[in-house]
Amino acid sequence: MNDRPLVITYCNKFKETNHENTRRLVETLQNNDWDYIVLGEGETWVNFMTKINACRNHLNTLPPDKIVIMTDAHDVYCLRNAHYFVSEFKALNTPIVVSMELFAEGRLNYNPNKVYQQVEWLGAYFEHHGMRVAQTDQVKKYVNGGLICGYVQNLLHLYNWMFENGYTDDQKATAAYANAHPDEVHLDMDARLLHTCTSGVNFGLHAQMQCDDSPSFGELFGYSAYFLHIPGLGCGGGQPILYDVVYDVIQKYNPRIASRSPKYRYNYVAFKPYHEHEKKINNPDP
Repeated sequence: MNDRPLVITYCNKFKETNHENTRRLVETLQNNDWDYIVLGEGETWVNFMTKINACRNHLNTLPPDKIVIMTDAHDVYCLRNAHYFVSEFKALNTPIVVSMELFAEGRLNYNPNKVYQQVEWLGAYFEHHGMRVAQTDQVKKYVNGGLICGYVQNLLHLYNWMFENGYTDDQKATAAYANAHPDEVHLDMDARLLHTCTSGVNFGLHAQMQCDDSPSFGELFGYSAYFLHIPGLGCGGGQPILYDVVYDVIQKYNPRIASRSPKYRYNYVAFKPYHEHEKKINNPDP
């Protein structure tokens, strides 16, 4: 089993321009000791399937049982060390995990009469799993393709399925795949591993649900989701502000420095076993 996970991202001008947003992602990956690769240097971008094709080609070089995280390059931060990722991924007992968001192309409610470019309603998935999710429910009910993880062999099946079915948008295709293969996909609606955050969309006018979707300091200090995705940086609203504020915070918290701090201070990898040991001593089994 290949238990050290790999992060795969795509930026076709990273080496040429040292793209600022991709550099931030790489910086957070390095700070948290992840293996990673940036694909696509020098390629011509056609559509989202340009990225998927490059990722598919690289997946074909990896062991089929390796766990990988496929992430956008321009609006994602890594928040946690990889130490517990594999065990937490395996605990979900599903070969593919996808991040979820509140909005369907800027709107909370799904409109069955609208032709979406990037959204597919997950009705078949919800029905298969006995989940009562209505098109007007204010929950994370839409797939976001910018943050996804799984075993190489299963992600290859997903990507090959996209091309075989003629998709030109990977996000819409991933949702359609979840409907067609509902037992192969876990929707991370509570952001246990992957957090796609839209709390700044429309400047947070849908206040409470977007407040609940905001990253907490605990999350930024590495106590919950492993990756934070803040899409919509080019669409205005509060997302670009959120993206920069998050970077300001995590720059001040470097896991490499924290790991040398006394008394497990802000070092989740060391603190978790310490905390569990103390809990067992203070609350022994009857």
